[in-house]
Amino acid sequence: MISPFSDTASPQLVENSPRSLSDIQDWIAEQVGAYIGVEADDVDVDTPFSQYGISSVQAMAIAQDGKARFGIEISPLAMWNAPTIALLSEHIADQFNSEERESFEV
Repeated sequence: MISPFSDTASPQLVENSPRSLSDIQDWIAEQVGAYIGVEADDVDVDTPFSQYGISSVQAMAIAQDGKARFGIEISPLAMWNAPTIALLSEHIADQFNSEERESFEV
C-alpha cells in the first residue's frame, strides 16, 4: 500500500534529475492523493495540507517515505513550515542543493 500521505526564485535543479522540483512535487502529490483518495493530477500543489485533512501521523509517514525516496531527512514539521506541496517541494530541493554544495566543498 502506498503510504498516503510560486515563487520565481525556485531552486534550480537538473530538470531530468529524479530530484527535480517537478519530480518532488509529483511524488508528494501522489502521497497526498493516496491519503485522500484522489488521483495525483487532482491534487493542487498550492492548496494547504490542512485543507486536505493530512494528519500529523500521515505527515510523519510522508516524511519517512520521503527519506527513503530521496535519501534526505524530511522533518514532519516541514509540512507545517512549508504548508503546501509547492513550498515543501522547494524546501526539499533546497536541501538537495545544500547537500550538493557541501559535497563539492573541500
